[in-house]
Amino acid sequence: QLTDRQKQIIYLRYREQLTFREIALVMDISYQSAKNLMQKTLQKLKEKVGNR
Repeated sequence: QLTDRQKQIIYLRYREQLTFREIALVMDISYQSAKNLMQKTLQKLKEKVGNR
């Protein structure tokens, strides 16, 4: 299960096609935090898909 923040970053990046700088502004986090959150979120998704 993804957290609300993880769902939000996936939505902003892939549905709204925002850059990490734009995502950082929308989510009120730093650019690096946005990149880190996306990396962790994608890793979590890969693990879930791999466990099926």
